[in-house]
Amino acid sequence: MNLKTSFVLASFILSSMVCIHSCEEADEDDLNPHIGLPTAFPLETGNAWIYERHYYEDDVDSVVLDTLYISGQYEDYFKYTWRPDEYASLVKNLDGLLLSCGRIDYTGDGDTLMYEIPSIWAFFAEDTGFVDFTKHSEYRIYDEKIHIGIESNIEAFGNFYSGYVASRIDTSINEILRDQVTTRAGFYQWRHYDQETQVKYRESIMIQQLRNFLPKPSVQKRFTKKGSTTLPLTSDGF
Repeated sequence: MNLKTSFVLASFILSSMVCIHSCEEADEDDLNPHIGLPTAFPLETGNAWIYERHYYEDDVDSVVLDTLYISGQYEDYFKYTWRPDEYASLVKNLDGLLLSCGRIDYTGDGDTLMYEIPSIWAFFAEDTGFVDFTKHSEYRIYDEKIHIGIESNIEAFGNFYSGYVASRIDTSINEILRDQVTTRAGFYQWRHYDQETQVKYRESIMIQQLRNFLPKPSVQKRFTKKGSTTLPLTSDGF
């Protein structure tokens, strides 16, 4: 075999190896597509998500399962609930925000209470960095400071997601109290940190998405509109 033939053969082998490697990467990308940042919360009746709630104490990881439902609609709001027999938060997407606008209480007379000032549960059009609260003065924000970041390559359900990370910060110690990770799949994760040690002591992680999955028929009563209240059920959907 002369020098020219050897060179041609070596070049062919090298090109084949590069092609095989590139094809494998392409196949892997096809099998695990990347899903970009969310632009709104997936509000659709029948959407549901199952979460693992982890409680860390004394090196013990206690796990319980919990389910979040979009159980229906009330006027132009969606019913968002972890306890469909007890309550439903009335939420909507508006201008790059997920807003909590009221609630229905099923444990009493089934009263519908609309908040005088809706509260912001999630941001979808905010620049990264600290949120400028003055841009959202018409809404209620219960945290002293919120930082928006981006988390990439969140692997879930055979896909890779990018998500917004909203970090709630205690300004007295300038430390994170809670992270909320939001993807196009929904709220992917909440992480809670000890105020003094900054050790994670609790987190909730989405483990399954469901479609057309409504809670079982319950004791939900008829409800009537009963004015307004300033008290929300939660500050960020947890």
